[in-house]
Amino acid sequence: MVCCLAAVGFSLEAAEPMSDTVTKAPPVTAEMDSIVASVNGSPISLSDILPESRTEELGLYAAYSGDELYRAVQAVRRKVLDEQINRKLIVADYEKDPFDIPEQYLESAMDMMAVGSGIRSRSEFARHIRAAGLDMDRLRQQVRERLIVQAMLARRRQVAIHVTPQEVFQYFEKNQEMFSRPEQWELGMILISRDAADREETLKHLETELRETPDSFAKLAGTHSSGPNAANGGVLGLLEKKRLRSEFAAALKDAVPGQVVGPVSTGEGDYFLRLLRIVPAQEADFLKLEPEIRARLEDEERQKAVKNYCDRLRAEAVIRIYL
Repeated sequence: MVCCLAAVGFSLEAAEPMSDTVTKAPPVTAEMDSIVASVNGSPISLSDILPESRTEELGLYAAYSGDELYRAVQAVRRKVLDEQINRKLIVADYEKDPFDIPEQYLESAMDMMAVGSGIRSRSEFARHIRAAGLDMDRLRQQVRERLIVQAMLARRRQVAIHVTPQEVFQYFEKNQEMFSRPEQWELGMILISRDAADREETLKHLETELRETPDSFAKLAGTHSSGPNAANGGVLGLLEKKRLRSEFAAALKDAVPGQVVGPVSTGEGDYFLRLLRIVPAQEADFLKLEPEIRARLEDEERQKAVKNYCDRLRAEAVIRIYL
């Protein structure tokens, strides 16, 4: 997953290295602060979930609408919630028999985050964190917990694995779609909602501006769009072409990169769309993929050990979920 904070964007499934970037957290509202779960009495709020789920949620707006969009967003948030529950349980298990997490590891992780954000001093990084609506002490604690989780899971993944050539080829035969990459599109999106003030005038203004200067799209999105991606210049993540909403697919049928189409009328409002780039489809090649597939199968066995560990921790815990 893409993460908002290095200490937060963590997948138990993958146990990947930390990202080095920090982006601004979404504004906190009463809804965001609602409790979505508790783990042995320790609460998890919606505002804990959103920094990890937000990037994936943005991509859903080009594929779904209405109730389907709501359900897709809930599914993403539930996935992140499950990961956070597991993290809490693993940290609690560590505290029963703790081992040393060297301070230099924590400091190095913090420095990597700062450098990844283009920051060269710790004081500047602290200001950057505060400007993003975050707390430096809490961030340090999250980074420490991240290191603990990685270390605890690394112990569970240290199992002997042997995968045969036949198993590798059979896996490729059954899962060729997994290794093929369909054509993907990256879009920019401006939404003018049905209840927007001066809606008709805004639509006419945007239509004229975007026709004459398509490169003003990002600026206009930040100024006028009521979509959730307005602060990012209207940019959505890469999306498979076949997953586009039917209205968007029809409007973009003959579009080329850089072109703007719209307004596209929908139930929630009118959209202007810009096709930013096209990533071509890629066919699967077994000879090139054989090492990757072998590594994947070996990792699946290790993930079973991780899952069994997390399942045991869950079975021993008191977990209440309200999401």
